Amino acid sequence: MIKEYLGCGVLVPRLEEDSLEEAKTVSSISHYRVYRESDLFNTIITFFDENPLLTTKAQEFADWKTFITLKPERHHITELGNNQMFSIKSGMNRGRDNSGN
Repeated sequence: MIKEYLGCGVLVPRLEEDSLEEAKTVSSISHYRVYRESDLFNTIITFFDENPLLTTKAQEFADWKTFITLKPERHHITELGNNQMFSIKSGMNRGRDNSGN
């Protein structure tokens, strides 16, 4: 399981499921979450830097990494930084223009 492999984070079942054990049996009903900032930087980001994604999710990771590194630098408390973070976030996932223009 990913939690044991990476050594951080938690597997969270969706609310409609009765237990974590039940959620472990069906991958589409669970979420893997990492809460500690140190785990994000030292484990998750390092892992994906060393093992790059080969799909369009690589762009999502690059944006997420930029976004997440702004917070410890306290960019989110300035108007400029907040606007920059909003711009990054609004372009992620379904907000991304994949037309190549």
